[in-house]
Amino acid sequence: MESAGRTRVLLLDDCQNGLEGFYAPARNRIGLCGNIHSSDVTLIRTLMHEATHRLQHFRQQELAAQLDAEQHMNALEEQASTSDAHRFKNLCQLNRPLQGC
Repeated sequence: MESAGRTRVLLLDDCQNGLEGFYAPARNRIGLCGNIHSSDVTLIRTLMHEATHRLQHFRQQELAAQLDAEQHMNALEEQASTSDAHRFKNLCQLNRPLQGC
């Protein structure tokens, strides 16, 4: 995984109403709107929410590769099951006297 460096967390006191916090990926910064939060609990919840965005941003390539690998495995499994069904059908046609096909 690419090194993300340190993320600065800023406590701001001039945020507009409705904005509790933000993550700025270009600057690797989290802003927390201290003037909006009425308690430390809500401030910490916002910090955790924005930290999640930070992790998602820096793990984006790794997660994309993982999803690609999973899709590739699903395609291989589908191909194998289709191929097995086709082989079974051909085997049944060759052995018509056998029951159970």
